[in-house]
Amino acid sequence: MTGGKNYTCSPYTILDQNNVCVCDFNFCVIPEAPNSRAKKTHEATKVVPDCCDTYILVSVLNCPQDSVPNADGTECICDKTRCPIPQCALGDVVHVIHAGVDKAGMCCDSLECVPESGPSCAPYHVRVDGQCVCAPETCLVPFCPPPMVPVVVDPVPSSPDDCCPRYTCIDERPRCPEDSYLVETECVCFTCQPNVCQDGVQVVVTRKGTNTPDSCCDVYHCEGSNTSCPIGSQLVDGNCVCDATTCPMPQCD
Repeated sequence: MTGGKNYTCSPYTILDQNNVCVCDFNFCVIPEAPNSRAKKTHEATKVVPDCCDTYILVSVLNCPQDSVPNADGTECICDKTRCPIPQCALGDVVHVIHAGVDKAGMCCDSLECVPESGPSCAPYHVRVDGQCVCAPETCLVPFCPPPMVPVVVDPVPSSPDDCCPRYTCIDERPRCPEDSYLVETECVCFTCQPNVCQDGVQVVVTRKGTNTPDSCCDVYHCEGSNTSCPIGSQLVDGNCVCDATTCPMPQCD
């Protein structure tokens, strides 16, 4: 009561500070119930006195596997995509025992696998609509004795009667460098020989070995000598060998 006058508002409304009835949307609720869903029957204008939408509760249908509820949720309708299709063995085809009808629970065809009629198809083929077609998913990958492995060398069949790619067996083991040998699937270094030069000749290492294949041992050469070589030769690895580039040229008059 304000100023001695009573103000009465309609449902879902409240009196504002100006003593005007306005919508209170907190009163607007969507009904809920187990195994039911709310269906809107009236779209409110959101203006007093039509503040809230109107709903009714409708039962949620529990449809069979072959059907789904319709848009209104009032009945189950067939959905052929939900019908199971048997996976037949190679050489068998799907046969319809009896056709389904447009009624929930009876939508799907009753199917079975039976041997196909007519001439049999070539290996790795199946019959589709009476025709033999390639079935590459049935192709077998050849067995290769370890450490060999199968590798596709021709993925495209060479003829219409040949559905499968061609394979060959290759050795998957690594090829080792000269300073190592194969143990199972790994290259292992040979034992390195000592770095030795003749007496009076110095060992010069040009690359240090790392004990890993292709770099197992030191790379070295012999350098320097207490031995003098005759004219026309030079010292190589501790030995005097001919070297014509060091021969003196005669002086002609």
